[in-house]
Parts: sequence; C-alpha cells; structure tokens
Amino acid sequence: FKSLLSIAFPSISTHNNFVLDRGGKVFKQTAPVIKLPEGAAVEDHLNLLAVLNTSVACFWLKHISKPKGGAAERSWSRTYEFTGTNLKDSPLPASTPIDLASRLDDLAIDLQRESPAEVARRDTPTSAALESARTESGRLRSLMIALQEEMDWQYYRIYGLIDEDLTFDGEVTGIAFGERA
Repeated sequence: FKSLLSIAFPSISTHNNFVLDRGGKVFKQTAPVIKLPEGAAVEDHLNLLAVLNTSVACFWLKHISKPKGGAAERSWSRTYEFTGTNLKDSPLPASTPIDLASRLDDLAIDLQRESPAEVARRDTPTSAALESARTESGRLRSLMIALQEEMDWQYYRIYGLIDEDLTFDGEVTGIAFGERA
C-alpha cells in the first residue's frame, strides 16, 4: 500500500496483459503485481509496461512459460502460466522509447472516462450521452489498437528482429479489433 504505482498481470492467460495500477486496488495470487523500486517514476512503469505488452514479449513468455488448462484446439487460445520467476529473466532492451507508451496510457485514461459507469457518475445518463460515449470509446479503442501495432513494429527493430523501420510515417489512425496482422 506504500507504492501507488504497480504493474499487474493475470497469472494464467492466453497473452501478455500487463496494466498500470495507480493505486487503490488489492491483487491476489491470480493477479500478481510488479513493484518497481521506491522513487520510480510513471515513465519507468510505462517503459516496462510497453516492453511487457509487445508481441515480442508474448512470444518469449509463451516459450518459457508452462502451458495451463490442457491442450487448446488452436495455439492462440492456449493458456499459459506467467510467473514472476519467468518475468524476472525477461530480456529487456537497453533503450525503451516512451512516446507510444505514454500516448497509450493517455488514451486508456480517456477510454475509462467514456465508460458507462463514468458517464453515469458525472451526470444522469441519457441515451444521447451514452451513445456519444460509445462512439468515442470505439474511436479511442481503435486508435489504441493501431498504436499497439506501431509499438510492436518499433520493438521488432529495437530487439534486432528487423533492420528497416516499418512504423507508419504519419498520423496513426485507428484500426478495428481483429485487423492487426
């Protein structure tokens, strides 16, 4: 309870799903947390969060983690047990850019503001207000998906998996769920 910032993740999951908790939540063994040293800034958390949420980290975690829940019909729906022991050995790059991670964090905060619970908390919800929030939520989510794709391409290069910079050169627009390569 002393540190307001922590990174939480599910211990059993199909993919890497790391989130920044800004305090006030209690997690148990099915949602372990990563605590950075005292004095670590939000940017330090976002840098680690960015790396851990990349497809590179997902590939690595799936290869060192124990499969759980039996064999799945499709490899992408197989669950794995992600542990702190496995995470501590994660290969972290020397350089971790903050721009996309920070932008994704800002969008996640904006997305939370558009949730039905937040709309109702601010005022008595009307169908117009809820529809507006739904539209904005969809826009924010599609932009977050596109930025995650950009971050993956950025980290493919950082880890030396590709030589050419394949990130989009221009203003990133949203893509729909399921459109990521």
